Amino acid sequence: AQAATQLARGLGTGPALLVLDNAEHVAGVLRPLLSALLDAAPRLVLLATSRERLHLPQERVVPLPGLAVPEADSRDLDAAQAYDAVQLFAWHATAARHDFRLERELPAVLDILDAVGGLPLAIELAAGWSRLLPTAAIAADLKRSLDLLQREPGHADAAARAEHASVGRVLEQTWALLSPAERAALEALSVFQGGCARDAARDVADCPLALAAALADKSLLATDELGRFQLHPLVAAFAGQRLDADAPRAAAVRDRHAQHYSRLAAALAPHAVGDTRLLAAGIEAEFANLQAAWRHAMAHRRADRLAAMTRALWAWYEARSRQAVGVATMQPALGSIDDGAPDAAWARARLAHGVSMLLHRSGRNAEAQALARAAIEPSADAGDTEAHVGCILNTGSCLLADGQADAALQLFQRAEAVSSQRGHRQCQAWARGNAAVALQLLSRLDESRSVFQQALLGSREVGDQYNVGVHLVNLGNLELDAARWDDALRWLEAARAHARQHGLQVLALYAQTNLANLLRQQGDLAAARAHFSDAVEMCRRSGTYLVEWGARLGVARIDIAEGHLAPALRGIQAVVREAMALGSNGDVLLACAVYGDWLAAGGDMAAAAGCWRMVLDGRLLSQRRRDQIEARIREAGPAVQALPAASLGEVLVRLQAQG
Repeated sequence: AQAATQLARGLGTGPALLVLDNAEHVAGVLRPLLSALLDAAPRLVLLATSRERLHLPQERVVPLPGLAVPEADSRDLDAAQAYDAVQLFAWHATAARHDFRLERELPAVLDILDAVGGLPLAIELAAGWSRLLPTAAIAADLKRSLDLLQREPGHADAAARAEHASVGRVLEQTWALLSPAERAALEALSVFQGGCARDAARDVADCPLALAAALADKSLLATDELGRFQLHPLVAAFAGQRLDADAPRAAAVRDRHAQHYSRLAAALAPHAVGDTRLLAAGIEAEFANLQAAWRHAMAHRRADRLAAMTRALWAWYEARSRQAVGVATMQPALGSIDDGAPDAAWARARLAHGVSMLLHRSGRNAEAQALARAAIEPSADAGDTEAHVGCILNTGSCLLADGQADAALQLFQRAEAVSSQRGHRQCQAWARGNAAVALQLLSRLDESRSVFQQALLGSREVGDQYNVGVHLVNLGNLELDAARWDDALRWLEAARAHARQHGLQVLALYAQTNLANLLRQQGDLAAARAHFSDAVEMCRRSGTYLVEWGARLGVARIDIAEGHLAPALRGIQAVVREAMALGSNGDVLLACAVYGDWLAAGGDMAAAAGCWRMVLDGRLLSQRRRDQIEARIREAGPAVQALPAASLGEVLVRLQAQG
């Protein structure tokens, strides 16, 4: 009190500012002094930098995060250069190495900035090593440890303060101020990827709210606007190293983490056939943690956890049109299941269902069919009707894509019978929708329309928003086939609105390509081209080849109609190459049908007729398209009509040789 009185007397009665740096080191001593001083000098403003709150009644905390780091949509050179973190790294790297060029090194620089969370001292220290190491090597080292975040011994650019010679030293000083409970909680919190919700912190890290508040007061834990807990990347890395030093405890914490998120995925699974917005929100909030839990389940061969997580994850990859990433993530899990393990049959059934669906959408039709077909019988008694029916339906869908509509219809009807027998209304409506597609390709349009309407009603009754969208798209496609333009537009607009409302990006792509086909058939080629081109761009970002190939063939048909034969040919050839590489024979044949259009436009009706007849032998084309092709062959005269179908090999040789 005496010291506070003397200081207050020296400050006088006017306004004053007192600045204290690194106050956390003497917070216990400062707290009563500063409290008394503020009472004695009411016009005094105190500015203190501290990694720990001082807990004064008048205190207002202003968090100082690291420098902002470019986000996903700001990672091109022009956008990234506007960020202070990028500028700071480039300045220090250029000082260390005169030939440093940001435009060459940008991806590695951004990896470094992510790893250090924009912390200025860490940026400076990491950039300083550019004198000896490539930027990519610095980024790779930071993924393994923090050892690189120290100043070179004997470097001329000495630290202003001793502890600034190393980020590790700064963190060690902070660590020394923590209680044993705070250290244990911080170590356990390091297992989370991208933060965590409050319940996860409690269940996995044994970190209740009071302990979280203590860590937040020491600037070691932050909360975002949704109340999620976040560790700075460097704090997480430092605490993770401490956790790994105790291998049994680290294994136990990581197992609790995997268990927590496998349960979360299981809780989200019902939304895959319900409100898909809830599925997307749940998956996307915890995507990094779910991925870590999936890897843990694979590494430890936990069939029960793989089975629990599969339905929500593959449905999200499908809905968000990220099929290729989904296959790469989930397909390897099939090899990590021990057949004798509990829940092995359930896990295999669910994985076969989900992965075969993603493979099919990715254009890998042969793989998809083999996986789904092999799982039909084993999945019958796995205790999961949806997975069993899904394997039957996916096998049929693959057959349908290869032009075997009759065989596909038999499987779809079998799936509907199984669903009905087991009282599974959602699967029953789903199977009916697939059967309606087969009926359409078999030219039974009126019957197809009726079955589609039943399927749509059934999916709406059970709240299966995904299949509601599928049926809307397919009804639009049916009316396109029947040349009922107004009905087609109504269904497709409804499908697009439904897909947007429920975050079903893959269905939005299908609706977009069908709308483009509608515009093309109505003669609005410019608008159709724009729709197709947008769909191609969206598909390329997601790996949805099945839709992309259809859109690219749509562009080729527009090029043919406008007389641009060279780009049309290049487009057809590219689709054939890609579809053949992925084993999607049906898409090869669809491309050959467009190649027939190209040959006809070039005046070679004999070759066009042979190509078309080869495609007509299958059941891949709509009835309207079949009628159009057969009319063009008749118009070419008796000599062309008498020509036999070419073989697929002959067509492909000719196509590949075409200049």
